[in-house]
Amino acid sequence: MKLKRTAAVLLALLGALSAAPSPALAAGTKSETVYALLDHYGNVSAIYVVNRLSGEYTDYGRYTDIINLSTPSAPVVEGDKITFPDKYVEGGLYYQGTAKGELPFLFSVEYYLDGKRIEADKLAGASGRLKMQIRGDVNSACDERVRAGYMAQISLSLKQSVADDISAPGASTVIAGNAANISYTILPGKSGDFTLEADIRDFKMDGIVITLLKGTISGFGDAIDETKKGLDDMAGGADEMAEGTEDLKDGIKSLLGGLYKLKSGLLSIVSSGADIAKGMGTFSAGLKDYTDGVGGLAAASENIKQGLERLSSNADGVSGGVAQIDGALRSLSSNADLRSLAESLSSSDDPSVRALAQGALQTLNSLGGLSGGLGQASAAVNEFASGVKQIASQYGGFDAGLKSAADGGAQLIEGFRGIADGFSSYLSGIKKCSNGMGSLYSSVKGLPDDVQRLIDGQLEFKDGILDAKKEITQRMENFVPDDSPAVSFASPDKNRPQSVQYILKTPEIAVPKQAAADTEEKKQEDFFTRLVNLFR
Repeated sequence: MKLKRTAAVLLALLGALSAAPSPALAAGTKSETVYALLDHYGNVSAIYVVNRLSGEYTDYGRYTDIINLSTPSAPVVEGDKITFPDKYVEGGLYYQGTAKGELPFLFSVEYYLDGKRIEADKLAGASGRLKMQIRGDVNSACDERVRAGYMAQISLSLKQSVADDISAPGASTVIAGNAANISYTILPGKSGDFTLEADIRDFKMDGIVITLLKGTISGFGDAIDETKKGLDDMAGGADEMAEGTEDLKDGIKSLLGGLYKLKSGLLSIVSSGADIAKGMGTFSAGLKDYTDGVGGLAAASENIKQGLERLSSNADGVSGGVAQIDGALRSLSSNADLRSLAESLSSSDDPSVRALAQGALQTLNSLGGLSGGLGQASAAVNEFASGVKQIASQYGGFDAGLKSAADGGAQLIEGFRGIADGFSSYLSGIKKCSNGMGSLYSSVKGLPDDVQRLIDGQLEFKDGILDAKKEITQRMENFVPDDSPAVSFASPDKNRPQSVQYILKTPEIAVPKQAAADTEEKKQEDFFTRLVNLFR
């Protein structure tokens, strides 16, 4: 009864597996499911092929231990030809055979505990930090027709009661109940190297299940073509964008050239303005000295004017006094009586009288000469007085001119001060403009390098797009079209299966239980039980 129940479950599972990836089977068709038992390290221990035949029950392949899973009939084996005598089996005839051969992928598994490599069976019940290194590679020894287009899905389950802090980069992880279900995928024609780590305690684990299925485009062909076209358009757009940005960089360079010239011109204006300001300062100082000098002259001129006025008013008195003295001298010099008396006494016998008389005559003669000199002096004094009056009358205009010059100098200083202040404001504005232009130039001069980095990024973006297109193309090259025929593992040349799939499994890691006594029924159930356990 146990054998029949197991067989019934197995047949139901096989039916679901074979029907899931392909349409309904027609008469004269077959499907293959290849089961490979691996050791803990990924090495192949045994290969079993379960075939489903529909219509004609003839198949090809070199098997040992062929078992009819559907009916009691025994197959007729002629070389690699296998025929079952059954006329009709509802739901198809299933049979299993042990096979040898190269699988599409090779796998290896390594185990580490706390950083040290460890044998798989020693992990059972262990605790520490677990690391598993899983690798899958395309098997070049496998017939190229058999391995073409296959992708691998590696699945393992860790119960959270024995493992936590799980790290599985590159995997998809789904928590279902108390288990973390971890899956890795290797695309057609590619290799995969995966690392899984976890903190474990009292460790145990179900076996790793690896499923190999055809990687088909499955209706994505048009979408992929559109994606490639879109990537081409994006690459073209990136090119145009880079060209436009290059033009922008050239424009910025031209702008920088103009800004540099403007900055240099402003600096020249500032430098020249400083020289002008310095000259204006010198001029202002000279102008002040001039106005101070004119002011001093105006003050001195007032004194001169007053002195001339006094001199002019006194000149007439001097001239009159000289005339009076001259008249008196003339009168005295021309006194005949006095001269006659002096002449008569000059011959006196008395020497003292005679000396007095002679002195009087000399005095009279001198007075006559003095009178003549005073006459000339009086004329000169009159002429001087007339000149002084003329100078005094004309000096008033000169004095008024000096006063006007002094007043004009003050106004000139005030006006020039306004000019100097205005120029100072202008120069200050030019300096601010120059500083602002310098800051603008400093801010902008790095733009060409920034824009170049933008261009480099745009070109990298374009290269990334092209790389993405190349990657898509390369990856899709290893996929097969939806209508690509399946290739038999058992006999690639003679069988025409509707579907072929592979299921590989490693043993579980668990503390061994006490072995029960072997029975014939147990021996017969071993393989079926293992197959059923694949889906527990």
